[in-house]
Amino acid sequence: MSDKNLSDFGTEESRLQQSIGTGSTSSKMEKILRTEIINFRNREKEPFVKKRRKRIEEAVSWEGGPSTENPEEIVVDKLPSGQEAYFLKPGKETERKEPNPNDMAPRIEGVYKNYTFQDTWEIISRTSVKNFEYFKALLVLIYRNTYLLDHREKKGGIRYDPSEEIKDVIKTLDKEFKDILPEGNTLGLLYFLDLLGWNEDVKYQAPRTDYDLFSDFNVGRVNNLLTSIKIPYKLSVFVRDVLDYSGDPKEIPFGEGLETVQDLTVSRGTCKPTQGELREWFSPMLY
Repeated sequence: MSDKNLSDFGTEESRLQQSIGTGSTSSKMEKILRTEIINFRNREKEPFVKKRRKRIEEAVSWEGGPSTENPEEIVVDKLPSGQEAYFLKPGKETERKEPNPNDMAPRIEGVYKNYTFQDTWEIISRTSVKNFEYFKALLVLIYRNTYLLDHREKKGGIRYDPSEEIKDVIKTLDKEFKDILPEGNTLGLLYFLDLLGWNEDVKYQAPRTDYDLFSDFNVGRVNNLLTSIKIPYKLSVFVRDVLDYSGDPKEIPFGEGLETVQDLTVSRGTCKPTQGELREWFSPMLY
């Protein structure tokens, strides 16, 4: 494996970086990220379902190793830095009392190892303190990742492969979050979230031989990646309120933080935002 760093991504000065300040998302960035909210009932769902099904079937077809102690390493892509994005198969959930036979362990070489969704929520949330508007742009990129909007046919499968314009946005976020994200790299985080979501689909969709990605639309990838938007956003707003009202504890809205905890408890670890919340939080980028 290569020892190159994720921070090597993008050696040229980004065109977008030259035109954006650090205080807010620019109109150019907003235009690039402008995305129609996916409607469960409209025709835009079909391309996503086709891509999603192809990825599930690809992953199920991979031969795993004999055990979690001796897994097979399945490289699915290589980042521009040269680092490999891969799965270890089988994953630890295959050895539970009630095993999940399709579980795998997502990895980004040299950076993300044994990370969970909860670990990524903490990383994402920290960016909000540095620059709240760019934090929102990052969450919009995660929204696009959820529905495979920046995924294309590559290496015989569907892979995360954002356009040059989206890459320019990513480079701009790198510059702002270099001291917060692992190795200062946004692309690596987005790749890793993609692998986590892919594994969730394989775990919870593939076991049903008659699985229907239309009726079970949110199970797996969608629920988990959308939760990776809502939890960091709600936490970030709460933290900002704590900082703003630190001199007057009676004004701190602890109820909002407790509401998020309740949402997670009721829904067993996931709580996706409503379409109304997405529009309220991310307009005009999401509409």
